[in-house]
Amino acid sequence: MAIGMQAAAQTKMQKKGVKRRGQFMEVWHRLKKNKLAVAGLIILILLIIVAIFAEQIAPYYYDEQDPSVALLAPGENMAYPLGTDNLGRDLLSRIIYGTQISLQVGLVAVVVSAIFGVFFGAIAGYFGGKIDNVIMRFMDVLLAIPGILLAIAIAATLGPGMRNAIISVGISGVPSFARVVRSSVLAVRDTEYIEAARSVNASDARIIMMHILPNVLAPIIVQATLGIANAILQACALSFLGLGVQPPVPEWGAMISNSRAYLRDYGYMVTLPGLAIMLTLFSINLFGDGLRDALDPKLKQ
Repeated sequence: MAIGMQAAAQTKMQKKGVKRRGQFMEVWHRLKKNKLAVAGLIILILLIIVAIFAEQIAPYYYDEQDPSVALLAPGENMAYPLGTDNLGRDLLSRIIYGTQISLQVGLVAVVVSAIFGVFFGAIAGYFGGKIDNVIMRFMDVLLAIPGILLAIAIAATLGPGMRNAIISVGISGVPSFARVVRSSVLAVRDTEYIEAARSVNASDARIIMMHILPNVLAPIIVQATLGIANAILQACALSFLGLGVQPPVPEWGAMISNSRAYLRDYGYMVTLPGLAIMLTLFSINLFGDGLRDALDPKLKQ
């Protein structure tokens, strides 16, 4: 009897694994059809590789200075292919290290947003009533404030620095996650499998964690993917205003801010980190849009 039960449980787990692999392959098959999404994914993977191996890829340390080669234009000296800044620091190396900083800030900030947003959204959607009203009215208040202004206000209160920038950007993204999760939970909380879980006296926490959240992962993943681009942009804006990552750390927004005085004669100092921001956001948005379409159940055949 015990052997039979163990075999049945193992067979059930294998079927679940096959089903999950089948769903993944189905999503991947639809995603591959979107050439722009694939292009965005390739660019994003390259950026992640650059961020991980920044120390090995960058020809110089980001704060290494040589005043004798200050303000070299791109291509003027092949030892500094993208030129140097006013302190003689290699711009290519600083942009490479900036990739590491910006992706790190964006990813961690989205994780912070997702943790709190999923928690509040799931609680509001599942229980409803007064709990839903209290939580969502508070989220509406936060949503009434533009995200960047909310991030600036929080950063100004906490003070400058990478950690505070992550906290500021993360908090400003919580309402978006909460609304997405709440609407998804409302769509599934009265389905038959949830009623079946209630009928066997499963706790609310178990129902939310084991039955509801796994079935609303698709919109959460899409929101997180697109939220990384917004988080990076907000972090750059904070650094540009002096409220985010502080010099000499080569965050792209801070690099643009520090180069404003040289904009007229040495425009490349502003243009290059700006292009890095644009390329990163462009690739994430392309991939995020494609992923949203691939995960949309209405597109299943």
